Parts: sequence; structure tokens; C-alpha cells
Amino acid sequence: MKRNVLVLLFCCFPLFVSTFFAQKATLKEINKKEFKQLVWDMTKNKKFVFQGDKPVVIDFYADWCAPCKKVHPILEELQYEYGDKLIIYRINIDKEASRKPDYPNLFKFESIPTLLFIKPGQKTRPKPIKIGGITKDDLKRMIDVYLFE
Repeated sequence: MKRNVLVLLFCCFPLFVSTFFAQKATLKEINKKEFKQLVWDMTKNKKFVFQGDKPVVIDFYADWCAPCKKVHPILEELQYEYGDKLIIYRINIDKEASRKPDYPNLFKFESIPTLLFIKPGQKTRPKPIKIGGITKDDLKRMIDVYLFE
């Protein structure tokens, strides 16, 4: 019995520690004014022209959204892992709802959490991707495919 407990502890402890103490980075929450400066100023350019010099993921979320709350720590871990090769912005659609433009209409999405993937030099409007219930591995693969291939 003792041996089984020790084997179980030995096998599961690293998983527990890596999950509990996962490295995370703080994500930058941006408002519409910052969006115009960092991503796209749609008042100056009707066509999408990305203004950044690094790949960007934009997370549209709301505080009340349970799937958004599950995705947030995954995005923090990925921001830490990618470091300065990638920027992840968050936009709270409830806080920004009263200001023009309206993100859901601008990017044609109806639910959250929704992500945009944008490459440096991109000149086509990014297509929104709904990501409810996504795993870290799946999200990492999406980032690699959309932004680094």
C-alpha cells in the first residue's frame, strides 16, 4: 500500500507542480484608442492595415463569460512562452461597447471568446476565430500556424 502511494505521488507530483506553478505573463488590455494606435486606425484607413511589427493575438472577452475565464490563464502562459516574439492583447467588449467602432460588427463575430491572429505587414482584415473550450496545445498550434508559418 505504501509503495502504491509513493509511486502515485512520484508520478503525479511533477504534473501538479507544473500545473500549479505554471509560468504566466500579464496580458495587455487595450481600449479603442490604443487599438487605433497599436493595431489599425480605421478612421484613417478604411482597408485593414496592421500597424504593428510583431505578430498579435487579440482576445475579445467579457468579465461574465465563463469560457473567457478559462482561456485567460492559457493565454498568459502562452504569452510567457513566446516572450517578445508575440503580443497578446485583450479587449473587454462590455467596457468598449459604447464606443465606436463596434468590434463584433467590425470583425463579424457573434460570440466570445473570439480571437484575431494578425501578422506583421498584414493588409487583409483578420477573420475571427471562436475558441470556447480550447486546450493550450490546440491554441499553441493555432498561433504557430496562423502567425509563424
